[in-house]
Amino acid sequence: TDYVVGHNQNSVTNIDRTQIPALLGYKSICINGRLNINRAHQIFNHCTIFFAPGASIAVNSNSRLTSGYSNYLACQGKMYLGIIADPGSTLYAFHNTIQDAEIGIELNPGARIFSLTQNAFIGNHIGISMPQGGDFTSPIITSNDFSSINGLLPPRSGELTYAGIYSSGALAIIKHCDFTNMRNGIICENNSIVFVEDDCEFTDLIPENLNSTAGVPDGVGVYVDRSIINVSNCTITNSLIAINTNYSWILNVSENIIQNNRVGLHDRFSYGPGTIVDNQVLEYWEQGIRIDNPLNGIFFKINDNIFLNQNAQASTQAEAAAIFLDNVRSLQALIPSQLVHNIITQKSSYKGIFIRNSDNIAAQINEVHYNGFELYGNSGF
Repeated sequence: TDYVVGHNQNSVTNIDRTQIPALLGYKSICINGRLNINRAHQIFNHCTIFFAPGASIAVNSNSRLTSGYSNYLACQGKMYLGIIADPGSTLYAFHNTIQDAEIGIELNPGARIFSLTQNAFIGNHIGISMPQGGDFTSPIITSNDFSSINGLLPPRSGELTYAGIYSSGALAIIKHCDFTNMRNGIICENNSIVFVEDDCEFTDLIPENLNSTAGVPDGVGVYVDRSIINVSNCTITNSLIAINTNYSWILNVSENIIQNNRVGLHDRFSYGPGTIVDNQVLEYWEQGIRIDNPLNGIFFKINDNIFLNQNAQASTQAEAAAIFLDNVRSLQALIPSQLVHNIITQKSSYKGIFIRNSDNIAAQINEVHYNGFELYGNSGF
């Protein structure tokens, strides 16, 4: 190790009081306690940063950290806190590996995010966290990989990453990111506005409890609570629920491939009109799309989706269906919910379209195919 910072977990060290130069390349640092980045501009280039248990880097207000091609690692077999961007700080991170942290990068309100791109987040409890809301100068998070293939270090032994990205009240745009082998891909809560788009891939979202239900972030690709969400041009495979929205607004869910999930999309208690169009929903165990109890007057557009369910184990659940609407009541007949031109091919143990306790549903030109038999129009209910 080229530089050792701090003496114990309670140490607080300002980097301008160390021998570490403002431009550090191809060197290593071992951090005990907290290292404050309090220079106008600190650069780590091809460096290795080791963290003792509980250690962290904090980028202070009016300071900037640029990190490229560097590794951030635990050094004593236990998790560390991670990298914290304080209000008024600036962070530019690209081509780094951030591993074994409680939170890989924590972005606080007022932090300026110049770029977060092409980083690998491995074995962190949360990869990127926006825990206190706020609008960021550049909220685009692009081309990052999140995974926990080998689980987490103590004190979280036996766990997987809880979420690749967590947002509470923040605005964020997430593009071209991969989420693999973790409990949840993205969690959005508390009035977040999040756009997930352009080839994000979610694979193997593994719940702690196989019986977890909607409304619990456990085995979910994109989990949304009291927020606004857009998910487009993404792939979500092998989860309990691919997209789970609660007390939220589905701004747009379109052109996704959603495959091998218990439920493709499960929406509960929506407060805004939902658009769900042009998706491929494949091999669902219970429902492809399920809408429960939106506010009275809220309408949905569920059009031009393809449902294919030939290989999944036949369901004995009475509510098993490609599309299930429960208590969906558009109060205005002139603005009904739409179910138009959906094509459904599945086993006969599933209903095609199941509508219960609902009003003003315009279902037209849908096709339902069962084992070689074809039903058209409003059939298959």
